[in-house]
Amino acid sequence: SSKYNTAFKSNHLETLLDDVKKRLDTLYSRCEDLLEKDEILDTTAKHIAVTNSYACLLLLGNDSDNLKAIQLLEGLLFTYQQIPFHAYIDPIFAVKISAYFNLKDYEGLENCYRRYKKMTDKKSVNPENDFTIHVLYYTAKWLETNRNQYLKKLQKRIDETPERARNTKLLQDIIGYFDLDFFN
Repeated sequence: SSKYNTAFKSNHLETLLDDVKKRLDTLYSRCEDLLEKDEILDTTAKHIAVTNSYACLLLLGNDSDNLKAIQLLEGLLFTYQQIPFHAYIDPIFAVKISAYFNLKDYEGLENCYRRYKKMTDKKSVNPENDFTIHVLYYTAKWLETNRNQYLKKLQKRIDETPERARNTKLLQDIIGYFDLDFFN
């Protein structure tokens, strides 16, 4: 999904190759089939992993697919709220925040971001997921408010994040699509 996650672009579905769309349909079906199997549902780690993978693939679809991704992940957070599964938190929030960004639901994104910050306070997270979350959050805040303070925070986040931990493709797509060429 990292390679094709450009659903924030107005022409996203038109730019996806037919072969990619067919593979996505196949993967959607396979994930749905897996999520119906008892051996997946009975194993917390597998259930979380497959659901998050499915939600990640849904990011590549239309608005209803992105909404479905949010609902699936919200269901996971609710279902496993009493079980410590910290290792899965940042990937879940990276996908949820991506879906909100794709839907241009900046209020939902901000609420999700605040929840992410609260749930990961003083805990280690995957640097690439954290980078993605912050890039989307600061870009959304800039799009919503047009305040340059968010561009400065975005630039600072880029500068402070080692290149190996950056989601470079997403960053390039955002910079290009929203014409943030002053970052270059």
